[in-house]
Amino acid sequence: MTAAMWEIRAESLPREELERQALEGLRRTLGHVLANPAWRRRLAGVEPGDIRSAADWSRLPFLTKAELRDAYPFGLACVEPERVVRIHMSSGTTGNPVVNPYTRADVRAMSSRSPRPSAFSPAGSDFTTAPSGSGPWSSRPGPAGPRSSSR
Repeated sequence: MTAAMWEIRAESLPREELERQALEGLRRTLGHVLANPAWRRRLAGVEPGDIRSAADWSRLPFLTKAELRDAYPFGLACVEPERVVRIHMSSGTTGNPVVNPYTRADVRAMSSRSPRPSAFSPAGSDFTTAPSGSGPWSSRPGPAGPRSSSR
């Protein structure tokens, strides 16, 4: 049996290339967050070049829910508030809400991944299960696209 693939090129990369791309992405992400003063303080002394393998990522400090609440609303966001086009947030019943701000690029990325569960439903089925926790990707715009502001 051959497994179906949604993004054939990306999903069929040799392991070494996949690991190289993942490492580049981790370094790029770290470089991006270090431009934010709150993250720069939190990650003092860490540089993107310090990440030599995916395992190195686990040496970075763990982010707690209390820190997310204390950063309300955009203290840890790595973009200016005017670039935010969508916000998902917790209820705030036990403290400040945890805010997940999304840019247009974030929403596009979520939208491009949303059809994946439907594409791999059993043949002829109109039922799809897309389980997720209540993390940053807990609410997705779906295959029809985002419902966000005109930004």
